[in-house]
Amino acid sequence: MPKKTSFGVQIPFDGAEKKLVQIALDTPVSEQRDDQIVSYLMQHQHKVENYLGVVATTAAIAPLLGLLGTVSGMINTFMMMNTFGTGDAATVSGGISEALVTTELGLIVAIPSLIISALLSRKAKSYNAKLEANAIQISKFAMH
Repeated sequence: MPKKTSFGVQIPFDGAEKKLVQIALDTPVSEQRDDQIVSYLMQHQHKVENYLGVVATTAAIAPLLGLLGTVSGMINTFMMMNTFGTGDAATVSGGISEALVTTELGLIVAIPSLIISALLSRKAKSYNAKLEANAIQISKFAMH
């Protein structure tokens, strides 16, 4: 059920738009009202973009962890080759397998994370731009 403002007007919006309309209806046209709208927009933008950095960081770190595993696997391979010689393929293949698996897992995590990060970033920017455009229109609304 839409909430009534101090004027008895029901606001048919949800979320951020609802809050912006409430500010516009409950506060007389002034610099203070505009400041409240801008402040709310900044808070809401921070809330929308809060965890985008986690996804982007995952996309950046995953290949590095894969590379770390590759280096570790190759070191194990060379240590086995040094200990047992190069004649036994089974001895060498374990380290190479470790190197390839960690590289693959790093890329399996990084590629979708990078795509998701780009899509979410674009969606958040688009949403915030629309919200700002709506806020500009709402700030021009004068009821008092």
